[in-house]
Amino acid sequence: MILRKDARLLDDALAVLASLSRNNLLIQGSVKSMENIRSLYSRLMTLLGDDSISVIVHSLSLITALCLNEDLGNKLFVGNVDGTYTLVMNMLNSGDQDTKLFCLNLLIDFTKSETMLSAFVNCQ
Repeated sequence: MILRKDARLLDDALAVLASLSRNNLLIQGSVKSMENIRSLYSRLMTLLGDDSISVIVHSLSLITALCLNEDLGNKLFVGNVDGTYTLVMNMLNSGDQDTKLFCLNLLIDFTKSETMLSAFVNCQ
C-alpha cells in the first residue's frame, strides 16, 4: 500500500512504477492482477489532491498507464477531458524537468487514445 511516510520515497516509488508501467503490458497486467488493485486505484486518486506537483503527475501517469483505455479510464478522463488537460498543462508550466517530461508523456499517451483524442477535439 502507498503510504505518506516519506514524501521523497513516495514520489520516487510512483515515478518508477509509472515509468515501468508505461507501454509495458506485462507490468500493467501484473499490477492489475494484484489482489488489492482497488485500494491502489483509490490511493492514487487520493494522491491527485496532494500538495506536491510531482506526486500528482506521477500518480496521474500511473493511472493513465493502467486504465486509460478501460471503462475506469473513460469515467476518469473522458468525462473530465477539459479538467484533465488543464491540470496537465498547468503542471507542465510549473514543474521541474522530471515533471515536465512526465506531463509531455501524458499528453502523448492521451493522443494515442481514440476516445480521449475525440473528447478533446469535441471539448468546448
